Amino acid sequence: MLNELTLFGERNKDDIAIKLLQFYEPLALERDPRGYAVGYSGGKDSLVLKELFREAGVKHFCQYNITGLDAPEVVYFIRRKFVEYETEGIPCQSIMYKRNMRKQMKAHGTPPTRLIRYCCEELKESRNGDFAHCVMSFGVRKYESSNRAQKRDELEVGRKLFSFDDSEKRQQFEICYASNNSGEIRVNPIAYWTEDDVWEFIHDRKLEYCSLYGEGFKRLGCIGCPMAGKKRLIEFERFPAFERIWRKGFDMMWNARQKRIAAGKSLPIKFRSVDDWWDWWMELTPEREITDSNQITMGM
Repeated sequence: MLNELTLFGERNKDDIAIKLLQFYEPLALERDPRGYAVGYSGGKDSLVLKELFREAGVKHFCQYNITGLDAPEVVYFIRRKFVEYETEGIPCQSIMYKRNMRKQMKAHGTPPTRLIRYCCEELKESRNGDFAHCVMSFGVRKYESSNRAQKRDELEVGRKLFSFDDSEKRQQFEICYASNNSGEIRVNPIAYWTEDDVWEFIHDRKLEYCSLYGEGFKRLGCIGCPMAGKKRLIEFERFPAFERIWRKGFDMMWNARQKRIAAGKSLPIKFRSVDDWWDWWMELTPEREITDSNQITMGM
């Protein structure tokens, strides 16, 4: 169904992103008549992603994954934008998580870290039956982290990655899709954009953005995300309720571990207390590595 496309008469990132979305719209419609499912989180990348879909004129709808860890300003901003989008005829919906962060931590026996980010898959990228076959699109960028550089690209089929700006790789993507069209497919048009590219686009289009950026926040992900490092101290000072949520998760992990040890299970841990564990997680103590046969290594 996909035909070869002559692209890139110009190298403008905006145009390439739009052509990418237009090129794969037939595939998105083939898999779901609603078109692309656009992941929307209220941050700057989401704003750019949504505007690119508008300018591309392709059929799509928006979904917001409720995490329970987004700042109130972000939640209110998303609600307001969703009203605007729906007025424009773009369907929008919010998906509730199956397990909150505290329950995930208790089940995993470890908090999420920069290397162990199980929470993103369940809280931000979960899909229910309504999205079983949709072509997904996210505002992920390879420059955001080394992890995303390795695991994200403009075109994805399952765990296989491809670049749109390469005819050979684009053909490989289409062959991969044709041989396994039941797999998850993602189209990420700003995968190769830098943060400067994102802000230039926002200012050029005069897009409204969440007020927290005006307060000096550089990222609007989950409050307490380990990717923020020690900047979480500022986040928790601004939003103390979220620190209490994370602290409760640590208490649940610690108590569950103590019960298992009391029941005769060998679960060695190098922390003297839950507060010691917390300080390590917040990077307030020297880096250390924990080895536990029943737990993922937690060295960061």
